[in-house]
Amino acid sequence: MLDCLKAMPFQVGKTGLTKILAGSIAASVKGDRVPQFGALEGLSQGRINALLDRLIADGFIHRDDTSDYRLLSLTAAGRAADDATLAAYDAAPPRSISTSGAALGRLGEGEAGYEAGEEGELTGAQGATLERLKAWRTAQAGERAVPAYIIATDRMLRDVALHEPTTHEELLAIKGFGAAKVDTYGDAVLALVSGDEA
Repeated sequence: MLDCLKAMPFQVGKTGLTKILAGSIAASVKGDRVPQFGALEGLSQGRINALLDRLIADGFIHRDDTSDYRLLSLTAAGRAADDATLAAYDAAPPRSISTSGAALGRLGEGEAGYEAGEEGELTGAQGATLERLKAWRTAQAGERAVPAYIIATDRMLRDVALHEPTTHEELLAIKGFGAAKVDTYGDAVLALVSGDEA
């Protein structure tokens, strides 16, 4: 997806990029202009969209929400991304969005850090932190027009409340928080944990 955006002769929106990657006959450009045409033809357009949402939420792709066309462009993180950085994207996203704890815990598997699902009762203060994190996630999802799980899963937020990270490095150790997500959301999450949010 990132290589396709690099190779595009002009900017496209999410729908346009999805059609190109899926090899759709309705795509604005074909393989003669973009080598990645049809590169993801084995995936449904819905699953390609879900992967694009993840890349946008994680800060690899910027979507210009100020224009009618909502054009996509690579961010600095997207241009610098290598195979190791994108290893978590090798696993396909879930086929359907579920709010069950078990399904949410599976999102983002393969990333290093605390094991998702580490059990532990939350204290009263940690429970309050979790509620602040959930309210923040809902607001972020609304602003970015993405599903809440794209910002962070329930399991990720629970692990943040349980482990109470105080630095970006500690937040990176929590499963699901990769470098791009920490760069994008780290300061806000840490402020919510410390209770210093504005």
